[in-house]
Amino acid sequence: MWWSHRRDPRIGDEIRFHRDRLIEDYVASGIDRQDAERRASLEFGNVPQIVEACRDVRGRWLEDLTRDVRYTLQTLRRNPGSPPWPCCRSRSASVRTRPSSR
Repeated sequence: MWWSHRRDPRIGDEIRFHRDRLIEDYVASGIDRQDAERRASLEFGNVPQIVEACRDVRGRWLEDLTRDVRYTLQTLRRNPGSPPWPCCRSRSASVRTRPSSR
């Protein structure tokens, strides 16, 4: 999809911020800078991989919504008289099958 190729630089910045904070915490606890960076890298993980995982999760809801809308429109095209929402479908079915009280 066209929106899945967009890049949000704030995601990478935020992840790097958290990694840097972890390094600062290690340095503040008395570990030298090089060991703190190594420990933070081991504990935090691969930053580009985390950025891509965040982008996947963040953009997935829009793809799912698009698929749902497309499916709804296809269903309406096939059956123009039935409502596309399951809750309405069940109510309309119960109204049609209920015996009249007259």
